[in-house]
Amino acid sequence: MRPFGSKALLLTEGGGKFDIVRLDGDAAKIEVVKDGIKGPCAVVQVGGTAWVVEGQQSTLFNPNGGTPGPFKAYAVQLPNG
Repeated sequence: MRPFGSKALLLTEGGGKFDIVRLDGDAAKIEVVKDGIKGPCAVVQVGGTAWVVEGQQSTLFNPNGGTPGPFKAYAVQLPNG
């Protein structure tokens, strides 16, 4: 999780999503930016781009999970914060 602007967070979810969580007082709205990432584990913002890294933990730590494929870092264009 990383800050994004003054009222939002960049968030990766183990279910394969990269989100922006927009905060408004006690409420939050989740905006899915990219889906289908195999075990995203980290995100960092560089300018207007978010780099989202695959962790593939479900494959690595599951004896029946198979062999992990190549690990990827996705460059995702960010909307205005």
